[in-house]
Amino acid sequence: MFYQGEPKTGGGVSGLGIGLAVVRDFVSRHGGAVSAYSDGPGRGTRITIELPINPDAAIDADKQPTSSVATRRALILVADDNMDAADALSEVLRIEGHEVITAYDGQSAREMAGRA
Repeated sequence: MFYQGEPKTGGGVSGLGIGLAVVRDFVSRHGGAVSAYSDGPGRGTRITIELPINPDAAIDADKQPTSSVATRRALILVADDNMDAADALSEVLRIEGHEVITAYDGQSAREMAGRA
C-alpha cells in the first residue's frame, strides 16, 4: 500500500505514506502508544500500535450485531499521499453511507483532523 517517493531534495530519503508523526498523534489521542523497531537500513521496520480495549464495544461472538451498529454512519478521515488510493477508498466509504474527508499529505490530514 505504501511506496517510497522520490526525494524532494538531493541526498535525502523521502518518507512513506502519511508518516509516523500523524500515526503517533492519532493513536495517542485514543489513549494508545506507537513504537517502531528496525535492525538497520534495508532490514525493514516493525511498527507496533497498542490501543486500549473498550469492553463496552466488544461484540459477543454468539450475538449478531444489531442493524443500528452495522449501519451507523461515521465521519472518516482518509489520509494517503497516493491520491488514487485515497480517492478509491473515500469513494467506497461514501457508497457505504459514511461522510468522508480526504487528505493527500500529512500536514493537511493533521489540519483536517483538528477541525473535525
